[in-house]
Amino acid sequence: MTKLGTLPSGCFPAVTAVSNDGSFIIRVPQNLGLVWYENMALLRFSGEPSVQLLASPSTPSPAQSPQSHSDLSIPQRYTIRFSPGSRYVGAYDTNHAFVWSTGSHKWIAQYRVQIFRTWIFNTGLEPPCLHDIPMPVFCNPALPLVPEDGATHPPSTGPDLGHDADESWLKHPFYDLSPSVGGSKYSVIDIYSSAMGRIPLTDTFQCIWFNGEDELRIPYDYAPTVRSRNSFSEKEAWYGDLMLKDDGRRDSDSIYFPRASKNGTRFLLQGKLKAPVVVDISQIV
Repeated sequence: MTKLGTLPSGCFPAVTAVSNDGSFIIRVPQNLGLVWYENMALLRFSGEPSVQLLASPSTPSPAQSPQSHSDLSIPQRYTIRFSPGSRYVGAYDTNHAFVWSTGSHKWIAQYRVQIFRTWIFNTGLEPPCLHDIPMPVFCNPALPLVPEDGATHPPSTGPDLGHDADESWLKHPFYDLSPSVGGSKYSVIDIYSSAMGRIPLTDTFQCIWFNGEDELRIPYDYAPTVRSRNSFSEKEAWYGDLMLKDDGRRDSDSIYFPRASKNGTRFLLQGKLKAPVVVDISQIV
């Protein structure tokens, strides 16, 4: 057994994501008393195991107005993700987004999040609906980023076939679905799920969504527990699936991504129970 040292912690469950090849885990402690992007821990499992804190952005925040600890936003599970080849990792909250290099541990770019509920990660498939590509507000001069233009892009269902998937991902790590959400007859979760494809997600109404459709219902005991951050006590018992909702946000804006296989056909549900179950949907999607 290799001891990797002490990780930053908070009073809420930490947010984590695993790279596609299993060589990295990124971990963000949920602590309202600290700025989350100064405590991003990268756990490396390829070669010599190690823990490395990612460098905090050296540029000022786009919004310079002071924030109290209660106003600081924290990423949720579905707002932190690795690039396809694990060379980069990105995260965003309700205000800011960042991209880091997993090799140098340096930040590469910083973005301003204007409409949190319409942002998604680039999962390797361009959203099949109107979308914008967010432009960075700051870039690290030592690690240049050459983004594409920020014009609204038409729908597309073709995968990214570039020779270097990571470098292509770096040009547009995030998408903004606001052009499709505004004035649409579909709900935000309809559009969001359609853009995510076969990646399963759940809402606060105990539904499992795939490809823009409400496909399955979750038994009550296996549904995620939804709690306000301000009302949750660190002494309160919780098990597998806990959705911490920011005060002032509607429940319908809350989305939870269960732990899933790469192709999304198997995922874990635990809800309020002490042990998870594996759901296999390979025969129905």
